[in-house]
Amino acid sequence: MDAFDTAELAPSSEIAPVGCIPYEKEYEGYWRALRGAIQREEVSDRGATISDLLIDNNPGHYTAWEYRRKWAVQEGLVNEEIEYATEQVVSNPKNYQVWHHHRRLVEILDKPVDALELTQDSLEQDAKNYHAWSYRQWIVKKFDLFSVSFRAAWPT
Repeated sequence: MDAFDTAELAPSSEIAPVGCIPYEKEYEGYWRALRGAIQREEVSDRGATISDLLIDNNPGHYTAWEYRRKWAVQEGLVNEEIEYATEQVVSNPKNYQVWHHHRRLVEILDKPVDALELTQDSLEQDAKNYHAWSYRQWIVKKFDLFSVSFRAAWPT
C-alpha cells in the first residue's frame, strides 16, 4: 500500500451533512487515508506521514494530532515528537490543538521539558495569548514551578 494512497476510505454517505466544507481534493485524500488507517487500527510510519501532511494543511486537525501521539508512544519517539510539537507551537501559537498535543506529551514524559521557555517566548510575541497562558498555568501547577515561573516572568 502506497504511503499516499488516498482511495482507501470513501466519504461516508450515511448521514447527509448540514453544510459541506469545500476542502482541496488532496486534503480530502489525506483525510480518507488517515481514517482508513484508524479504522484498521494501523499505527505506522505511513500513518504518521499522512497525519503530518494533514497538519501541514490544517494545524487544528485534532484527529491527526491524536494519531501522531499514539504513533510516537508506540515507536518510543516521544522526545522527538515533543521537538516537533514545539516547532508547531512556535509556528501556530494560537492553535489549541498544538498546545494540547504538547501538553499530552509532557504528561507522558512527566517533566516540563521546555514549557516555561516556550510559553515565555509565545507571551513575548502576544501577551494576550490565551492558549499560552492556560498552558503556563497548567505547567506551573503540575510541576510546582511557581517560584521559577515568577522569576522568569518578572526578571530582577
